[in-house]
Amino acid sequence: PEFLLNSGENNDAKIDSMYMRILKGNLITSEDFGPNFDMWRVNFTLARTYSGGGLAELALNTVAGGPDLCSGGTILYGSTGLGVANADYAFDDLIDTGYWAGEDNAITNGTSWIGYDKGSAVRPVEVALTARYGGDAIMMAQEFYLQGSDDGIDWYNVQHFPAGYVGDVFTSNETRSLAVETG
Repeated sequence: PEFLLNSGENNDAKIDSMYMRILKGNLITSEDFGPNFDMWRVNFTLARTYSGGGLAELALNTVAGGPDLCSGGTILYGSTGLGVANADYAFDDLIDTGYWAGEDNAITNGTSWIGYDKGSAVRPVEVALTARYGGDAIMMAQEFYLQGSDDGIDWYNVQHFPAGYVGDVFTSNETRSLAVETG
């Protein structure tokens, strides 16, 4: 992209952010393309009320509203806090059983993330996040990145979900499904 400021014109181009992605994979032959990775995670980057973020359920769907690819693999997570020793609750498909939450300041420290290792290359087309039960639903973070990796060391930003796209404060047990770009 190139932007030109004409002399004497207002220099506010109204460009708040721009993202560039280099996607791996086969040569594009259709509109249905995008990166395939063995591992996927959501990495929370902006807190709403709690500095660690928290959620009841995470689904990475293979089609909109369809099957969750988070089965038959391994759960991955960054920090754990609030007495939660693991992230099983985020992938048990049961909303009221418990929750995963990052420790205090995990968003600032870059450890407020949770994901799944499918063990083979897959690509979600939808991220579904469910808030915790009760008043703690406000712990859901405002922004996150969907990231992919083949080795668990190098993580690539696939899509940014800014606060304006994720929406206002979640209500108790509310699920929001967010589309993943296809290219």
